[in-house]
Amino acid sequence: MIPRLLDLVRRSGGRGDMVAKQDETLVHELAEGDLVRSSLLRERGVSLRVIKEGRVGMAGMTDEDPDGLVAAAVGAAEGGPAVEFELPESAAFPRVLTRVPRAAALSSDELRFLGQMVADRLVGDGRKVRVAVERGVGAVRVANSAGLDGGYETSLVAIRAEVTTKHGVRLQGHVAGADLPEGEAIERLVESFRRRLTWCGAESAAPRGHLPVCFLPGAAAALLAPARRGLLGRSALQGSSPFAEQVGVRAFDPGLTLVDDPLLDARPGSRPLDDEGTPSSRMVVVESGVVRGLLYDQESAARAGVRSTGHARRNTFGRALTSWSNVMVEPGPHAFDALLSMIDDGLLIESLEGEDEVSAAGGFTLPVALGWRVMKGEVVGRVKGVTVAGNAYELLAKLRGIGREVEWRGSLSLPAMVAEGVAVVAG
Repeated sequence: MIPRLLDLVRRSGGRGDMVAKQDETLVHELAEGDLVRSSLLRERGVSLRVIKEGRVGMAGMTDEDPDGLVAAAVGAAEGGPAVEFELPESAAFPRVLTRVPRAAALSSDELRFLGQMVADRLVGDGRKVRVAVERGVGAVRVANSAGLDGGYETSLVAIRAEVTTKHGVRLQGHVAGADLPEGEAIERLVESFRRRLTWCGAESAAPRGHLPVCFLPGAAAALLAPARRGLLGRSALQGSSPFAEQVGVRAFDPGLTLVDDPLLDARPGSRPLDDEGTPSSRMVVVESGVVRGLLYDQESAARAGVRSTGHARRNTFGRALTSWSNVMVEPGPHAFDALLSMIDDGLLIESLEGEDEVSAAGGFTLPVALGWRVMKGEVVGRVKGVTVAGNAYELLAKLRGIGREVEWRGSLSLPAMVAEGVAVVAG
């Protein structure tokens, strides 16, 4: 079907590219050791983009109708946005492991056993344990009228666990990758739950004021979210990025280095090419606090007068958007205990409510979903009814410390971070 699609595009007098994706996902959910729900989802679709007379049109389909798809995309191009860019030509793509055969072949019974093994490690002391295990297999193919034709296959195995204590405190954790999780990864997951359960053994009054706060990876992701949006070229073009004129300028703490790396083997965001056919490459976006570059897809790069960095992501029915792959904050020099020792009186935060509500300008006022008070470097008890506020950009510009232990959360790898001067309000 793909050769016919591109032939029809050429006959229309235009140029075009397409991405075809298919995915099969099996999920088992266990509660208290029993299987409570299973689901199998199959998805497939083709997204076609046509460039004709300097205008761009998009169309998508989930069935086999190449004539209708091309007609829809050509029609959309008639009133589409005006932009010209060259489609990537055929190239040698880098090698990266995106599918592991033993993970792709994981049976339903084996998947359930994996979930049961994790659940058995977490039960006890009146806790409620829910575990969801997922096995996904898929394929991506990108082709265009300039002769490019490339693709790759994927696998994913993910474990998501939730533990609710007898006092109603809910803890979450997960591991995910293209391969089966190794015993060490599962042990780290279990140990993370045990450590947090110990911290939840007591309660504490919340401190007040502008205080040091240690953001564990889950909360650090919320702190980093506006920066990730602001470092997209599209955001700069739309005027919503503070980094539009700051390439080459220090905008973050000198200890902060942020990397996008799609060439890591067996990680969820790994790929040899993006959804427009641009070869993937490792990109240091922020180096020792200095902004080294923004992320672009083909269209946003053309509008900015630069080259695509290979960060296009497309779904079946939407336009190409700029998207990160595997996002990594490089680890710092501090052990976790050393991070806590930086706090005479403050907070340790696991998660925040409404973390997607951090504004593009970096401002936030968010309730703490799960956090603990730290006094003289020791966790003394869980806090309730606490809200934290500040500006993410300002906090990331003056970090007190960055941890040397990192945690993968899907395609995001983060250490814990201690920020100074976070406004803490107790209810």
